[in-house]
Amino acid sequence: MQEIKSSGINHPEIKEFIDLVKIDIQNSVIEYQVLQEPRYMKYWKQLSISEYVESDDTFKFIFVGTEITTYLGREFTGITTREMLSDDSLNDSFACCP
Repeated sequence: MQEIKSSGINHPEIKEFIDLVKIDIQNSVIEYQVLQEPRYMKYWKQLSISEYVESDDTFKFIFVGTEITTYLGREFTGITTREMLSDDSLNDSFACCP
């Protein structure tokens, strides 16, 4: 397992989040239920959580924070990466991003 490092990160909230995750991660995974705990609440707006869908060999967004949704102009919760990449209307959502 690769160690999560926050030493090269300057943004205090990102560093704080990484340090919190280090406490809760087990076998390279942090459980969704853990991320629902109140100590993670301040990060929810900027958080995106996906799960691997083995039968389709893709990822499904199970949670997308409001700031991400607002920035991209679209709700992605419940959409798979395969659906996202095949939907031409979604290209506009990513036009803002290099």
